[in-house]
Amino acid sequence: MTDAGASEPLDPAVIALRKAKALGDLGKLDDALAAAEEGLRHAPDDTALLTLEAWLLLKAERPADAKPLLVELVAAQPEDALCMFLLSVAHSSLGDLKDARLAADRALELDPQTARYHLQIAFLAVEGLISAADRELAIARVASALELEPESPSTLRSAAEIYRALGDTDAAKGFVARGLAVAPQDQSLLFMRAVLIGDYTPTSATDQGGLPHVANQVTALGELLGMAPDNVQAGQVLFGRVWAQLLRLVDTPLIMIAVVALSVGIAMGTGPSLHNIYWGAVFAVVWPLFRLITTRSVLSRAPRGYLRRMTRGGRDARLRFAASFGALGVGVVGVLCLVWLREASLVRWLLLLLVAGSILGAVASVLWYRRYFDAAIESGIFAPTELGFRSARLARSGMVRSLTWRIVVLGVVSILAAMISVLTRADAAPVLIIAVVAWVSPLVYGLWRTRVIASRLADEDHAPPGVRPSVVGGPVAGVVSLALAAAAVLAVVQAPWLPSERDQPQTYVQVDSTSDLYDDCTGRYASRLTCIVDKNEERIEEMNDDFDELDIPEFDVPEIEIPTFTPPPTVGP
Repeated sequence: MTDAGASEPLDPAVIALRKAKALGDLGKLDDALAAAEEGLRHAPDDTALLTLEAWLLLKAERPADAKPLLVELVAAQPEDALCMFLLSVAHSSLGDLKDARLAADRALELDPQTARYHLQIAFLAVEGLISAADRELAIARVASALELEPESPSTLRSAAEIYRALGDTDAAKGFVARGLAVAPQDQSLLFMRAVLIGDYTPTSATDQGGLPHVANQVTALGELLGMAPDNVQAGQVLFGRVWAQLLRLVDTPLIMIAVVALSVGIAMGTGPSLHNIYWGAVFAVVWPLFRLITTRSVLSRAPRGYLRRMTRGGRDARLRFAASFGALGVGVVGVLCLVWLREASLVRWLLLLLVAGSILGAVASVLWYRRYFDAAIESGIFAPTELGFRSARLARSGMVRSLTWRIVVLGVVSILAAMISVLTRADAAPVLIIAVVAWVSPLVYGLWRTRVIASRLADEDHAPPGVRPSVVGGPVAGVVSLALAAAAVLAVVQAPWLPSERDQPQTYVQVDSTSDLYDDCTGRYASRLTCIVDKNEERIEEMNDDFDELDIPEFDVPEIEIPTFTPPPTVGP
């Protein structure tokens, strides 16, 4: 017998429900799902536990697993607005917008006093292409949700997301500020604030104001992760921002080498004259410095130790850094040679040095991309989940866009190389091709790596139903890889490994395209102008004197007798 004052022990299902919900609110979704499964072993038909499990599956980006569960719940409880709402979310996540809208409308009809049901309709209205009617619907549903819950942090965060999708960043920031005034430590609002900091629309083609926004976003994400290290969304966005800047630095030595090769090919022709070679040296210095300054402004905002952990991991860290600095050293030597090297017999050795630097740069770039993928796996970006599969597909899409752009650049450079080989210094053309192929090669590696990761996750049933890696993608990637390999081999074979007629002893001389006629015209503007006018008059007089001294032969022009023609008679009545 139990004492009269003792309370009845709680049902295990109730305990599991409370535990799973608490863990889900903390973002520990795997533990929350395990707790829900434990409760369902005690009460397999408990609708509250089943509904919570479906909600956790949706939060874990597993809508394909949540949908059949929600279909059964809605069939058993057709008047349950929450299940109908969750079913709408599942349909939307799987791309079935028509059924998602039907379920959202039904949920709102069943319970018009719940703000998130209004917001779900607004979210669906801003999916895909947004028409004027969709925009009006989204704004109206947000307004009705805020009337119901004007101070709710989650409602204000959702309003910010919807207005961001509508392109009204200022209004979105206003909603976030209102939410943080109510709940200054709310992680979802802090994350949305960081996302909005990174949103920037240039006001002109030369506007570079977006870069400080990226740096400020990295700062905000670092602060959020310092407060909540397990925040998956913040970790993913920070990872992407940091590695985008790192991979920009990786390409820099190869760009320097390509510019040097192009400058040699254009400026150092068959004759002893140099034309505008200093412009190549200036560009090869200014562009890397610009990249270094802009990249450092972002990377310096990363959390303490984060950059070291990202870059120095892996067994090939020393090789990565050695190859990178080796390629950079070749680029620097190439720039110095553009400025001071004038012996034609040494130019071939400079070109061979550029070939070696291109190979080093290609090795370094591929190793850095390899480190990027390894770090992504370590950070959970490509975790064995549906979200990991989507991240892999998203990374692959980015690789395809970048690779397409670089192949276009390679085509343009190939045309320039052909012109160089015909018009100026032919042995610089293959070196230029080698440098650009090396610049393209890491993206080919990235394309294959993302395909392998996506295929592995799909084979492990982490892909949405009916979604598989593209069948065409593999053959296309294979053709691109073979074409680049063939271009690289052909260019290496044509590189100037042996001396030629261009290695004859001669010294290049820089040709100054501007005349020194006006060098002594100094002083103020009026004085310089008067001097230039006087110089021009002197120049004209000298030319006239030269013409007077010319002995122009005289020719006797014979007279030509032009016959007179009589007009024909007028014909008429």
